[in-house]
Amino acid sequence: MSEQSPRPDLLSAIEVIEDQPLASRADAYAGLHEELTRLLDGAGGIGETRRDRP
Repeated sequence: MSEQSPRPDLLSAIEVIEDQPLASRADAYAGLHEELTRLLDGAGGIGETRRDRP
């Protein structure tokens, strides 16, 4: 999934992870966490654009 098309439905993503075997869930949740962190780190504040950030 690219950073320019945010995950359309977080709940669906979690449901997909929960349907996986237990041994696979930790890695899937870690990947989801990394993706959300990248999206949030790039979001900036209200009214702030990426050009405004150092």
